[in-house]
Amino acid sequence: MYVVGAADQFGHLLNATHDVIHVPAGQLPPARYFWSLTTYDDKYFLVPNPINRYSLGNRSEGLKFNPDGSLDIYLQHNPPAGHESNWLLAPTTRNFEVTLRMYGPAANVITDHYTYPAINRTL
Repeated sequence: MYVVGAADQFGHLLNATHDVIHVPAGQLPPARYFWSLTTYDDKYFLVPNPINRYSLGNRSEGLKFNPDGSLDIYLQHNPPAGHESNWLLAPTTRNFEVTLRMYGPAANVITDHYTYPAINRTL
């Protein structure tokens, strides 16, 4: 199952300023096989970047969870100081989208009972 996010919690299009997906503890995307997040530019291409990272997910090495077990994924152009392992580069010149892929989604996803984590603008 693929779910596309294009707006933050205020309904503004994503623009790589300081967007963060905060996944509360125990609420990671429920997928039997794997899940991942990928950023795409406004033309639906992968975002070229110097670290050659195009997605993050449960198979990504080095993801760092918060002390309470939650997970923050940073969607921005500049690396977030101290959080580079959880960073997905986003383009600076235009809006972008992030796609959540779940392979083998759980029943609560299929029946629309899973609450997707919001994309939060932080300033």
